[in-house]
Amino acid sequence: MISKITLKITGRNSDYFTNILISKNINFSVINKTRKELIITVSDRDYKKIKSIKTSYKIKVIRVYGLLYIKYLFKNYLSFIISFFICLMLVIITSNLIFEIDINSNNTNLEKTILEDLKVRGISKYRFKVNYDKKRKIVNEILNEERDTIEWLEIEEYGTKYIINVVERIKNTDKEECIPSNIVAKKDAIITSVEAYSGEVLTYINKSVKKGDILISGRIYNKEEVVNTKCSRGRVFGEVWYQVFVDLPKHYYEENVTGNVERRIGIDFFNYSSKSSYKTYKRKDIDIYDNKLLPIRLFYTEYLETNVIDKYFTIDNVDEYALEKATTKMLNKIGKDDRIVLKKILKKEEKNSRIIVGVFFKVNEDITKVENIIDNGE
Repeated sequence: MISKITLKITGRNSDYFTNILISKNINFSVINKTRKELIITVSDRDYKKIKSIKTSYKIKVIRVYGLLYIKYLFKNYLSFIISFFICLMLVIITSNLIFEIDINSNNTNLEKTILEDLKVRGISKYRFKVNYDKKRKIVNEILNEERDTIEWLEIEEYGTKYIINVVERIKNTDKEECIPSNIVAKKDAIITSVEAYSGEVLTYINKSVKKGDILISGRIYNKEEVVNTKCSRGRVFGEVWYQVFVDLPKHYYEENVTGNVERRIGIDFFNYSSKSSYKTYKRKDIDIYDNKLLPIRLFYTEYLETNVIDKYFTIDNVDEYALEKATTKMLNKIGKDDRIVLKKILKKEEKNSRIIVGVFFKVNEDITKVENIIDNGE
C-alpha cells in the first residue's frame, strides 16, 4: 500500500517553492496552484525531504493516504480506539449479566427458598445468564426438590432481568374449629342479600339495620330457652352511604410512576444517548464505565414510566376529575367484593386557590362481622 500525503504550502511566491522541489529531485503532483498557495501530493519519502528544507514557507498536512494514514490514526486515536473496544466488550458482557431477579409470590419464605435454590445452580444477581436448556434443567430440578411447596415454576428473561413465576402448592388443612358465634352488622346499612350456611337468619332484604344488630344467630332455641349454640356461617351485604371530599388546587400538577420499567445498557457517544419509548419518564443511571478524557460513557439505565397530569380547574370543568379521584379513594376504602352502585357530586365550593368537591357514594358492601357467643348468653 503506497503512502501519500497532500500538502498545502503558503508563501510569497509558489513558483519559487516549486523550483526548490525540482532542484531537490522531489516528485510531486500539483492539485491546485495560486500565486501565494500551492497544494501538492507527495510520497512519504519525499515528504521527509520537504520537512528537512529550511524555508519561511508554511507547510501544512491536509490529508494522509495508504499505510501512513493507518499509522496516523493509531498514533492520534489509539486511546479512543482502545476505549471504544473496551466499551463494546463491556456492552456485550453486561448485556449477558443478570442485574435483577423478581419472584412473583406473596410468600416471603418461599421467595427466599427459590432464590437460594437458584443461587446454588448458578442463577443470581451479577452472574451470567444461562441458556435455554440449562434454564429448563434448573426449573425441573427445583420443582423436584421443592415438590411439597411448589406446583409450577417458570423463568422469564426481560433484558438483564429474570422474572420467576411460581405457583405455590395448596396443602389440605384441617377444618377450623367452630366456635359458637353470631354474625352481626359491622355498620348501618340496608340489607341487599343474605347467604347463610349455618345459623338462624334474623334479617331480610331491604331491612334497615344498625351497627351491631344480629343478622344470623348461632343460638338454638326450644320455645324461648337457649338449648345450644353453634357457629354461624354466611355473608350479608348491605347498601351503605358515604360522602367523600376532594380538595384540588385550581392549577393541578401530578406526576406518578406507573410501574412500567424499561432497562437498558447504553452508551453516551459524542453527546448521543439512547432514549426511552415512554412519553414521560424518570431516569436512573448507574455508571459502568466513564472515561473523563474521551466522550464515551457506558451505563445501566432504568426508565420509569410516569403519568403526568397538568390541568387548570374551574367550578365548571372539575366534575370528571373530581369523580375519578373520589372513586379511587372509595375503592381503596372498601373490600374487593364490594361494589359502587351510585356516585354523584353533591356540592362544589371555591376557597381561595382551591376547589372542594363533595361526592356521594352508594355502595353494596359486605357488612358481615363475626362475634363469639360467650357463656353469659350475650
